[in-house]
Amino acid sequence: MFFQRQRRRENLLIIAVATLVGCLVAGFIGFEVWRSYEAALASSRQRAENLVHVLDEQTRSAVRAVDLSLLGIVYALRLQ
Repeated sequence: MFFQRQRRRENLLIIAVATLVGCLVAGFIGFEVWRSYEAALASSRQRAENLVHVLDEQTRSAVRAVDLSLLGIVYALRLQ
């Protein structure tokens, strides 16, 4: 009887330790997933911001080119 109780306590202790280790591993994995998500989000924001700057410069350049073309047309029409 004593050995059965001792064995039962050992089994419960093993289960408790295994559960604790499993929870710790799950917590660590969850933390790493969250950290990876935050890093990917920050990287995506930076890339989007860079794209905004590139598109802004390209749009300004295109509008500048159209503006110069229109000024040239206006100048040519005034000379006629």
